Amino acid sequence: MKKLFVAAVLFTVGLIVGLQLREGPPTALAGGPACSAENGDTNGDGSVNISDAVTILGNLFLGKPPQLPPLCASSRTGLPDTGQNQCFDCEGNSVPCKSCVGEPRACQGFDEPFLSLQDSMQRTGCANDASRFTDNGDGTVTDNCTGLQWLQDTGETPDDNLDGHPDPVTWCKAMEFCQDLVFAGHSDWRMPNVRELQSLVDYGRLAPMIAPEFQLAGNPTAEGQSVYDYWTSTSWIEKPKRAFGVNFSFGTISFPFKDPDDPENLFPDQKLRVLAVRG
Repeated sequence: MKKLFVAAVLFTVGLIVGLQLREGPPTALAGGPACSAENGDTNGDGSVNISDAVTILGNLFLGKPPQLPPLCASSRTGLPDTGQNQCFDCEGNSVPCKSCVGEPRACQGFDEPFLSLQDSMQRTGCANDASRFTDNGDGTVTDNCTGLQWLQDTGETPDDNLDGHPDPVTWCKAMEFCQDLVFAGHSDWRMPNVRELQSLVDYGRLAPMIAPEFQLAGNPTAEGQSVYDYWTSTSWIEKPKRAFGVNFSFGTISFPFKDPDDPENLFPDQKLRVLAVRG
């Protein structure tokens, strides 16, 4: 019993010490990994067990291995790729694209090597391809990059003008709509903040600049076009009478008045639509 107790103490102390020694530059063990994916996996075998305690004790008392591997850096999955796949020079002329992901800076093969640093050749963030969104079949779409669940269609605000589409609303009415929304078995819908909503903008598409899994309603203009302006829950701190919106026609951020009847507002008819989110 005493031997088991001592072994348990050594194992526990070894794990605790190991968890404290996980910082520092990744130094590969002889024949082993440069980093481990799980905290406590000091020998990098993919699991936490008594062999990790042995590794820790060997490091402490024998200097073998000379250094414990740190935790591997987390892969970037929360920030989506922009979706842009065309490349241009400084004058806006089209140039061939080349994948420069993982290549030394600057990527070779260009008369002006700095052009390889543009978005379409670096493709950072999680892939904005056919695998990014999942149509849940219940009127919602899940973003596999951010983990957020979205309404698939524009929020069904009242159609008072009888044009067959949900009407644009004020900021407070949009918030109220999200608060009262019960849809697809969920009642915790909310209005997205500006970062969340802008993450849906697909800069490789024409208006509406969003994946085809979504069906956005636009505001018709006198020219017969549609403007896809949507509210966010984020207020403009400098001028809190305004809140930020995301324009899916141009991929830009707007800052309309929350109340279009505000006496300072020069565009009294300006109201936006809403796309609710949860998660």
